[in-house]
Amino acid sequence: MFRSTVAVLLLAVAISAASIPNFQSIEKIPQDIRALIPKEVVEFYKGLTPEDKTVLKDLAAQGKDIKNEEEALELLKTKSESLYTRAKAIYDLVKGKVEALDTEAKDFVKSSIEKVRALRPADGKSYDIPKVKETAKEVIAKYKALSTEAKADLEKQFPQISGLLKNEKVQKFAKGILEKN
Repeated sequence: MFRSTVAVLLLAVAISAASIPNFQSIEKIPQDIRALIPKEVVEFYKGLTPEDKTVLKDLAAQGKDIKNEEEALELLKTKSESLYTRAKAIYDLVKGKVEALDTEAKDFVKSSIEKVRALRPADGKSYDIPKVKETAKEVIAKYKALSTEAKADLEKQFPQISGLLKNEKVQKFAKGILEKN
């Protein structure tokens, strides 16, 4: 179950990240799960002001027009220099971890991100749940096909995610999502 959960969680995290401006508080995440989120990410969310949330919502509304993370960061910079600086630090942290992966693991992460990006609904629309489930199953299949070395590399670079994936509540949640019709 742990191995399948990796892909589901990566997918869920990416989808959640697309909806982050809608978070009212990171405090709503259960403590045992929140403890496994990288502290830099928790601090980023805790530090969001109402103005920051408005800027992020505006940016999210333009999501379909933004081609990549660098373009999103540049747009963010024009709206709020301080928010840009904080977001860039998180981006650089994650990008550094992805770049440190071996080729196989890096290709998996990048292709998974692209698949998740393609799920983003048009403005005012909801996620297509059957498509999300189909994508999750595709990502799981690709994860299962990874070599032992690539899986170990993912766990090494993203230890908090590994801890989160080993959490029984998370495993139960992921299993429930994929089994629902």
